[in-house]
Amino acid sequence: MEEGDGLRMFERKHMSAIMLYLRANGGSATRMSIYNDIANNDHMPDKFAILESAGLIVQTRDRFTRAVTLTLTDRGRAVADALAELDSMVLGRRPSGRTAPRMYGMCTF
Repeated sequence: MEEGDGLRMFERKHMSAIMLYLRANGGSATRMSIYNDIANNDHMPDKFAILESAGLIVQTRDRFTRAVTLTLTDRGRAVADALAELDSMVLGRRPSGRTAPRMYGMCTF
């Protein structure tokens, strides 16, 4: 395995959005809420399966309602936290909302 192989799954459309959505919703959400709030297309179940096979989420079906809930694993929560932090860094603020110091090369101003 080469450097960056673990990140390649996030190059697919909606993958990081799914992870951040789960994080923002306390670590779990139903498939239906993800379909309604992110995207509803034929490839979404494949994306859920990829995240599950990577050990980032688990899918459970309620035997009475048949609703499927996606839940972040501990590893998935760590990845979602890292994605949120990366998003904040790109936007120039820290996860707490404070503005990050400006970086020029290796020096912070």
